[in-house]
Amino acid sequence: EVLEVTNLHPLIKALLDRVSDPNKKVQQFACSTFAILIETCSEYGCAEAFAPPMTAPILECLFNALTAYQTKSTVIMMDTLGTFCDVMASTFATDPSLCSMLLDPLMKFWQLVGDTDNLVFPLFECLSAAAAATQLNFQSYALVVLVRCCAMIENVLLMDATGSLDAQGEPANKQIALSALDLLDGVVRGLEGNFALLLQSAPCQGEELLRVLGPCLQDDEDDVRQAALGIVGDLAKYSPSVIGTIHGAILPVLVESISMTRGRKVCSNAVWALGELTMAFGDSAVGSLVERVIPRLSLLAANDECHPNLLENITTTIGRICCSFVEGFIDNWLCALQEVGGDERDQAFQGLISLAQVAWDPVVAQRYPEFLRAIASWSYFDPPAPELKMAFQQIISQASSQLGGVDPNQ
Repeated sequence: EVLEVTNLHPLIKALLDRVSDPNKKVQQFACSTFAILIETCSEYGCAEAFAPPMTAPILECLFNALTAYQTKSTVIMMDTLGTFCDVMASTFATDPSLCSMLLDPLMKFWQLVGDTDNLVFPLFECLSAAAAATQLNFQSYALVVLVRCCAMIENVLLMDATGSLDAQGEPANKQIALSALDLLDGVVRGLEGNFALLLQSAPCQGEELLRVLGPCLQDDEDDVRQAALGIVGDLAKYSPSVIGTIHGAILPVLVESISMTRGRKVCSNAVWALGELTMAFGDSAVGSLVERVIPRLSLLAANDECHPNLLENITTTIGRICCSFVEGFIDNWLCALQEVGGDERDQAFQGLISLAQVAWDPVVAQRYPEFLRAIASWSYFDPPAPELKMAFQQIISQASSQLGGVDPNQ
């Protein structure tokens, strides 16, 4: 049963009282419980319980408590504030005064935390959510964030490349680069098209971002590559001019990341980013690589262990590519399949079946005779595996019922 919003206010106020409790354990439990309450209310459609006029007092209470917190409580508070930003994003985006109440104290805290301080990680995660939620209201804070994040990433990359140690004798901490990448991505999502304007006001016109992005896309840490691919995809989606001059160099690296050997999350982000690049740049982005990309995507989709999120990204990206390049590629591929032999033949046709499932019209409906000729070419080779033969029969049966009048003997 959905609670009345006003019935939640006494609970919210009671939790906020405990957030400032002098007992550390009580502080921590109150913060964690408040974050759970925010998420639960969002899930059940009660998030307006935190909307104005409640938002300002909530922020005031949380930041007042933060000034007295020690490390562990601060980490939990940053997570709570990030959750609050995620749930109340629409409120922050339209209320500059609330944005100031949120961002001013966060940026003061930002100035106090050093680049190698362990509080960098929860702070940057919180700021990423805040930047995405406050959108253009973050613009006045964005330049210092951009410059510092790029410098931090560049320092980590340099230390890693040279094998040098920091002042405490520790090697490069890739988690610092990861946190900075995630924060930059939050800024991209917040500013959207205005991110390009931000780079124009940066000291090096944004070259520092492009300079660190390339090495991060090829880093040996999965999490770093995943975060860099996220930035590429969001730049293509929201501010494509930023990578307009380098997308050709990025694409081969991105295509190589479309493999389960690179890690599922890396692969999923690479597939999604490819779809965004296709939408942003069309033939100039993917045209020369489409014959490498489609078979990779199709084989991934055919894998029984393909994660649902990855499969969703594959389906979307294949659809976007097919809209742009299907005329030349599919015709050539259906002809080429008739000649493929050896162990690769089963794999190639598994890819065809997967592609037919996610792009039915261009692969089957619009090219049914060519599709049938490709399948008929098996008469010159050893029979297909039983599961592949069954897949052929299912597609032919489905196509025959939908496309009555098409002669299978053509």
